[in-house]
Amino acid sequence: LVYAGEVELLKQTIKEMEKDHGHGKDSYERRISELEGRLHEEEQKVFQMEGERRKLQNTIQELRGNVRVFARLRPFLPNDKRGPDEESAITVNVDGLSMSIVDPNKEGQQRKEHKFTFDKAFAAHQGQEEVFQEVSEFVQSALDGFNVTLFSYGQT
Repeated sequence: LVYAGEVELLKQTIKEMEKDHGHGKDSYERRISELEGRLHEEEQKVFQMEGERRKLQNTIQELRGNVRVFARLRPFLPNDKRGPDEESAITVNVDGLSMSIVDPNKEGQQRKEHKFTFDKAFAAHQGQEEVFQEVSEFVQSALDGFNVTLFSYGQT
């Protein structure tokens, strides 16, 4: 009997705590539902924006030209030289869009230069990273589901 009052008080406290817990649980469930709804909306936006990015990427590709020609001059190797002061007969011009080939010097004749233009010309000192940077948009287009062909000729 002595503890009957305390037991009753504890029972009342437990009921109040269960009631508060129920309200808190409902509040959390509503919040979770709201956040899941927002997450779904944001996922839809990302999906739409990804589609837009793909279209724009393809438009850029078409504007730049569906067929492009790049050329890369390989480094001048020691075995390529005939003499210690001899230079390469092929040079990439400063514009980065053309290469020039100069006929070998023949006695008494003026050296003739032949110029070839490309969408991009890479000099001998430019590495694989720079070449990949230029062709990476083709890789992205392929990943986006567009048809792409990269044709390479020669040793790299």
